[in-house]
Amino acid sequence: GCVHEILQGEAKIKYLDESIVKLEHWQLPGAESRSKYIVGLAYDCYQNPSKDRQSHYLGRELVWTGRPKSGIKELKRHVEMNRWPAEKAQSCIFIGDAYGQLNQPEDQIMWYAKAFMVDSTRREALIKTARFYQRNDNKLAALAYAIASLEVPYTPYYANDSRHYTTEPHEIIYWASGWMGDIPKAQTHLLKALSYQPFNQDYLRDLRFYFHLPKFSICMLTLKRPKVWKRWLD
Repeated sequence: GCVHEILQGEAKIKYLDESIVKLEHWQLPGAESRSKYIVGLAYDCYQNPSKDRQSHYLGRELVWTGRPKSGIKELKRHVEMNRWPAEKAQSCIFIGDAYGQLNQPEDQIMWYAKAFMVDSTRREALIKTARFYQRNDNKLAALAYAIASLEVPYTPYYANDSRHYTTEPHEIIYWASGWMGDIPKAQTHLLKALSYQPFNQDYLRDLRFYFHLPKFSICMLTLKRPKVWKRWLD
């Protein structure tokens, strides 16, 4: 391809765990590289309309560059190809994001639900749904989806967001639990979120509130003397 390399032809396929072979993708810095990227994708999709990978990436770029209507059209074309379930589900998520940009919440939430139906091995659709309800101040719904996401174990998909498997579910849970009056649950998940990001200023601020702590710096105490800190909280 003119943008992405694609293996073609007959071959014996063997999948290796990332502990054996790990491939990471890193974006070139700067806006200029993104503008050339989307042009190359559009050209490749025009020349080769059956390439599902290029269609998925083009739709994603259209959404990310503020072209939601064009993005929806291209991503729906990719979904209809019915290829790799994980990438098909990711297209559904991007369609939901695009409807969010267009302020069409019913379509947004419907496509997040469809994404999880297509591929339930990843947390992103559930986290996106939880964040949707959090923005709309539906605390119980946000809590329910965030808790549900914790039941989905990590799978090595290239587009996974590490926050979905570390801080984010716990952040949503402690926010919703606190506002609903379940302080012990809020405390538990706040400490879990803080264990992943000990310098997060929002978490540290909320820690003082939920544990009635005085206003002083606790970062070094948390990091250097965790046993003492835990005894203090207990």
